[in-house]
Amino acid sequence: MKGETADGPNGRNDNSYWSRDCTSDGNFETAARHSPSRTGDGGDSLGHDSLRRALYVRTRMQIVQIGYEISGLETKNKELKNRKRELELEIASLQSPGELERKARKIGLVFPEMQRVVHVP
Repeated sequence: MKGETADGPNGRNDNSYWSRDCTSDGNFETAARHSPSRTGDGGDSLGHDSLRRALYVRTRMQIVQIGYEISGLETKNKELKNRKRELELEIASLQSPGELERKARKIGLVFPEMQRVVHVP
């Protein structure tokens, strides 16, 4: 852009002319923006630019927050799976014949004598 300075064309300090754009890889590059008075389109390119950037920042913050939530839920899920496995092992050990017999004797139950056993057809 021959004849333009850092202030804008013709040496004027025109904030609506120069802005910073963020590329997809996160780097910033300088880009020319034309003010509505120069283009005649009546649009507010800086307003749209600011809104777009604000929405981008808000979206990125939400993504980070959701990432933390997912991480926390994954940790909770692992803890619950471990607890489930522990409980399943405890159930299996409590249902074993040896364990059942031990608990029965502890509360006073004994095996019946063969004469007392009644077989039901």
